Amino acid sequence: MRGQRTRRGAAAACLLAILALAACSSQQKKLASDEGSVLDGLVYGTLGMDRDTTYYYQLVRDSHDRETFAYRPSADTYLVDKNVDAVQRLGHAPYARLEGQAQVVALLIDVLLEDRSSLAQANAANSLTLLAMRLPRYPARGLVERGDRFLALIQELDGIWQPTGACTSRPAYARERTVAVLNEMGAFEMASISIAKDTLIPFYTRDYLIDATEPSIRTAADTALTRRMGDAIRLALRAGVDADEAFVREESVRGLKTLVDRGGARAVLGRLEVETNWRVRAEMTEYLARVGGEDAVARLLPLLEDGDPSMRNAARKALARIAGRDLGFRRATWTRWAHATYPVLAARAAEAAAEAARDEDEDGGPTPGMP
Repeated sequence: MRGQRTRRGAAAACLLAILALAACSSQQKKLASDEGSVLDGLVYGTLGMDRDTTYYYQLVRDSHDRETFAYRPSADTYLVDKNVDAVQRLGHAPYARLEGQAQVVALLIDVLLEDRSSLAQANAANSLTLLAMRLPRYPARGLVERGDRFLALIQELDGIWQPTGACTSRPAYARERTVAVLNEMGAFEMASISIAKDTLIPFYTRDYLIDATEPSIRTAADTALTRRMGDAIRLALRAGVDADEAFVREESVRGLKTLVDRGGARAVLGRLEVETNWRVRAEMTEYLARVGGEDAVARLLPLLEDGDPSMRNAARKALARIAGRDLGFRRATWTRWAHATYPVLAARAAEAAAEAARDEDEDGGPTPGMP
């Protein structure tokens, strides 16, 4: 009997110690909020256990103003910290349906582009990258869309299926047309990130798409949604390259590099012209090494003579990766290789030299109006 009391006392002491640890931790980072108990804080904070995916989604969505998407004023700083953490966890969370993942993608795009917390923005860029890595990659078809055609296609589907609300009770020609429409919806490349994000909405708000069971429609809907998510994520990361905070730009460029998004080259090359943060610049050189091409090589060549030794080394490594061999640090050596490999660069150099010669001749000639 005494032994049982001793064991019970030890168990109670252990539980009290855990709760005391949670209470102590809450002094540094509030674990018990208006939403939960000390035990809730213990599970979520001290022990680091994951919640349900829906919990993180609701936490981020409900903690932002629907018009400005800024954090709502709160005296509880822990709620802000929980949002930043939830944004990160959404990138690792499991998703049973593509529609659910699409809702999270749309939410994270808003966080990346509009959140007041730069840490939340950086976490959103990382999570979007992780979500994109789960998706199969389809080749681009080059059909740039500004929204009008996509809207017309959605209206056509609504006309076919909304009376019944399910893709199960229409004749064969309606199902065939639905597949054709969905294939076209997936083929576009959206002209802006705002349009790309909006194109996700129909896939998780139309019951006739969500509940479709006919194999050809289900396959077409999933493929179109996968394309739309990938397109939206890449456009969001390209926009993040110009974020105010350096570590948000760094995370966005890292995402483009990880996804080997060649379409982001224009954004990266444009930002590299004015970028001053060495970490972002180094990430950009790695991105250029990953995507390659004459524009990337043309921008890397001047970096071989950059004032920062680390950038000179990064440029050399990037060029070596593109060339498949290391030609050293001399810019002249790499320039000869670049002109031999990319004739367009040689043509540009010849044109620039000719224009410089013309300018020199004009500067050296007589001044207009003088004898």
